[in-house]
Amino acid sequence: MTAHNIDAATLADRKADRMSPARAPFAELDDTLRHTRHLLFLFDGTICDLFTSPTAMSACDRLRKAIIEQQTSLPPEITGTTDPLDVVVYAADYLGRDAAIRAEAELTQLEYGAAANANPVPYIDDTIRASRESGRSVNIVSQNRARAVKRYLSRHDLTQLIASVTAREVPDVAMVSYERLIERATAGLGIDPAACTFICTTADAIRETESNGVYRIGYARTMHDYDSLVSAGASAIVTSLADLTLRLRAQPLPS
Repeated sequence: MTAHNIDAATLADRKADRMSPARAPFAELDDTLRHTRHLLFLFDGTICDLFTSPTAMSACDRLRKAIIEQQTSLPPEITGTTDPLDVVVYAADYLGRDAAIRAEAELTQLEYGAAANANPVPYIDDTIRASRESGRSVNIVSQNRARAVKRYLSRHDLTQLIASVTAREVPDVAMVSYERLIERATAGLGIDPAACTFICTTADAIRETESNGVYRIGYARTMHDYDSLVSAGASAIVTSLADLTLRLRAQPLPS
């Protein structure tokens, strides 16, 4: 994940383009939070940076090695990817059960190891606590295995603040779309999607969850992210979780 590097002046221009003169700077975020009873945070990117760029490529290399056989060649999109899950899903879709099992087992080990050293996203601890203090539940959805998520939460003393974890399962390796994760999370909790807000970092996550009926806050860490999240249709966008923390504290739910 790229470090936060949005130029303040450029961002101000972008925000001005989105707002009418009568709209306050956090109007879209406040509108979203007014409807929100449950927050669903995407683990990798909004809670922590599980794999940084160098370790992501190293993880992909190990996964490619785990699935390739003597005469097997991989397509360019798999040889060049820096997303470890791409390799696992490819194995599940095209290389058969044995290759998928090897890749998933290897990825599970890599994630568990990475969780011991993953860096928190700036202000996430404050955001989680502000969410709870505002009367909202905090939930995690993840394309990673629950074992890695829970290791990270335990290491950072966050376990008791999290209402639920919805994560990748076996044998559903190829069924870890953002849409499916949100569906499982809301059904498992027995909650109305319209009372939920999904907080994520990618345009794909925003687009894929439109049909779930949840609100979607995009967390933009670069100007490219900001523009992509706008185009994808995010309900609101923040460029720092500090902004989300402040607005949560300003909008507690009625007792």
